[in-house]
Amino acid sequence: MAGAVDFSAANAKSNAQLRVKGQTVFLYSSSFSKPNDCKPLLSCSFLLLKKLRIVTPIRDTEVKEGSEIVFNCETNTEGAKAKWLKNEETIFESSKYMMMQRDNVFSLRIKDAQKADEAAYTVSLTNHRGEHAKCSASAKVSAEKLRFMEPIEDIETQEKKTISFVCKVNRPEVTVKWMKAGEEVTFSKRIVYRADGLKHTLTIKDCVMEDEGEYTNETGNKISSKNLQSPLQQFLRSRPPTRTW
Repeated sequence: MAGAVDFSAANAKSNAQLRVKGQTVFLYSSSFSKPNDCKPLLSCSFLLLKKLRIVTPIRDTEVKEGSEIVFNCETNTEGAKAKWLKNEETIFESSKYMMMQRDNVFSLRIKDAQKADEAAYTVSLTNHRGEHAKCSASAKVSAEKLRFMEPIEDIETQEKKTISFVCKVNRPEVTVKWMKAGEEVTFSKRIVYRADGLKHTLTIKDCVMEDEGEYTNETGNKISSKNLQSPLQQFLRSRPPTRTW
């Protein structure tokens, strides 16, 4: 693409030409003036403008669940503005997404990576001349191995009292299986199971002697077990045997 423009005013005249070749913009300009009381004056200028281009694109990444996803993109010139997209949908700065720019480097940081963050991410760049450049990459999140962060604890109680076995696992949306003496616990209005995020609770209301025993919770191949007992039962177990003479 090429073109020329001439300007004139009184005895002064100037012209400029613009030529675009490949990815580089060349701008030539020259001027000539000859006032009545001065010698002829000729001046020229040359300006090289680089077309917006990505020199370091974002790359596919795989992280562990709960860690941080980081994408970095570098351009060849300054002055560009970035827009980030997830599966072609624009994402905005928030407590989840942090967007930064330092010189020619644009970064996206995604905190607390979860399976829902697996997607194709795109950075779209635009400068003041209307030039565009973009690149895409995918993020994969590998699930952390399931484990108990807080296992259940032994409980000592009295009849008619309410107790709760509480455990905490490292992943949300997990179902915990509750067992008593090797048999699955039957839930009712008196025996209630509740899951709240990472926290799982088995509550037994109006305890009776039949509730005593070893309770176990299982999730996957992980097991945690503890006992529920009354003060009388604990006393009888800890008391030494009585001798008869």
